[in-house]
Amino acid sequence: MRKLFVFSLVVVVLTALAAPVGANSGQTKELPFKGTMSGDEVTFNLEVPDGRCLEMAAVADSVTSFTGTGRATHLGRVDFVAEHCSDLDTGRYGDGMLTIIAANGDILKATYTNGVSLTPAPLIDFADDFTFVDGGTGRFGSASGGGTETGVFDVTTNEFSVRMEGFISYDASSRRD
Repeated sequence: MRKLFVFSLVVVVLTALAAPVGANSGQTKELPFKGTMSGDEVTFNLEVPDGRCLEMAAVADSVTSFTGTGRATHLGRVDFVAEHCSDLDTGRYGDGMLTIIAANGDILKATYTNGVSLTPAPLIDFADDFTFVDGGTGRFGSASGGGTETGVFDVTTNEFSVRMEGFISYDASSRRD
């Protein structure tokens, strides 16, 4: 009788422990996201390629790209590349594309819009909105969410730093190690 009771208790405990894991597998939930990154301007092009700046088609007069490194929640150490279109007369920018590469190789894709330069050169404070989009890899293949970016760009050194803060949803069961 006692053996049956112990066996039944073990089965109940194991079932209870296994249920939450199985119930959440493949599901996503909204989690806080924070990142800090820094890097350098790589290119500044005063010729906008045809079809590149659709959101800002009437006003874009340049395309700028950046690379760098940093850290982000859910990714660890990251490398990234970014590019956006600018209106140099107003300091506004948009049509931004951001690719963040996690330490394990998973890729997180985002767009950024509504960018504004808040202070004049040489130290330009800036802010914009970012949105995670499909197209990543691993656990970020269908990530969603977004938030705001704020930072500073030094036109004398072409260096910048940026802080991202918002939320993210992704499928942690698709993680590559």
